Amino acid sequence: IKMGAVTSFIIHGNNVIPVGCGASPLGTAENASGCVRNYKLRADDVIVMMTDGVFDSAEGYNDPDEYFVDMFRSMKIADAKSASEGILNSAVKNVRRARDDMLVFVARVKKAG
Repeated sequence: IKMGAVTSFIIHGNNVIPVGCGASPLGTAENASGCVRNYKLRADDVIVMMTDGVFDSAEGYNDPDEYFVDMFRSMKIADAKSASEGILNSAVKNVRRARDDMLVFVARVKKAG
């Protein structure tokens, strides 16, 4: 369930899937609604979530979703920590002064066992 946050991304090999929802952000409306999206995650898939401060760092580009899709396609994600730091550093370089918080969450799906 996605509740109005900025686009998140699922990275499967060289395929990057934007996961978005057109709903208003949680807490801005009394009866907030979300979107349900179903994706089958596989071992080694990567999930990237970010706050709007990071997402808005791409506002100078025609399509911020496409900016991040291109970025993630070109990244070699060895581990979540270095990937999140790279994404955050790129966002900081794109803005003169952050207008909002900047947080990146990166997780790799592992096979159980």
